Amino acid sequence: ERKKLPKMERQMFCFLFVGSLFYGRPAPAWARSGMGVTADFRKVPRQKFVSNGDFFGTFSPLFGGPSLAKFPVRGYSFFAMKLHTTLATLMLSLFASLASGYADPLKVGDPAPNVAAVTETGAKLSLADVYKQQPYTLVYFFPKADTPGCTAQGCSLRDDYAQLQARGVAVLGVSLDQVSAQKAFKEKYHFPFTLLADPDKAVVKAFGVPTKNVPLMGEFASRQAYLIKDGKIVWVDYKAKTKDQAADVLKFLDAQKG
Repeated sequence: ERKKLPKMERQMFCFLFVGSLFYGRPAPAWARSGMGVTADFRKVPRQKFVSNGDFFGTFSPLFGGPSLAKFPVRGYSFFAMKLHTTLATLMLSLFASLASGYADPLKVGDPAPNVAAVTETGAKLSLADVYKQQPYTLVYFFPKADTPGCTAQGCSLRDDYAQLQARGVAVLGVSLDQVSAQKAFKEKYHFPFTLLADPDKAVVKAFGVPTKNVPLMGEFASRQAYLIKDGKIVWVDYKAKTKDQAADVLKFLDAQKG
């Protein structure tokens, strides 16, 4: 019986498939089958050598192909060699990031983390103190300050901030950015709430928010949101929408009234 591939292995197949298209050669049949999530990664056949270079041959330790040193010089350009080296580096970086393990995100009913962080002003803030100041606290995570999706998410909360305040909701935004980036982001878009700089991932780890390593770009927190009341998680949004972040929170609060 053929089993469905885990998410990590499907992502690897996608990366290899796209890379093979970029190099100009079709992906092997087993990789195309992997894109359809029906292949068994543990039963990958060894690939035969293809003259003038084969994309999968670059990753000989993984797929049993020829090493880079065994490629024939004839027809194998310097550009192709550089391309193979670059793709091999990206592949190894991607594999390392996908193989990293993360704690499960917090769920409804879990205690809210008592963790300290640094605000966009450089001041230290205890989240436990914030929880006590109003009925609700919304802690939302975004990947990168001053990027389109994160700007839309922040502006959604800014535009409906009066409604959120009227219902007793304090808002905290968190990303792995430095203090200076959070300060500039808040000032540029006039956010009325606090942004937390979390480059050491203390808050991210406390909430169990997954991070992603993007080759050549760095590490980013996933976009998620947590609503806290009386020291407990009462609502979670693991796939937070950018433009509808505030609307989704208000919708939950309206349902509580009913």
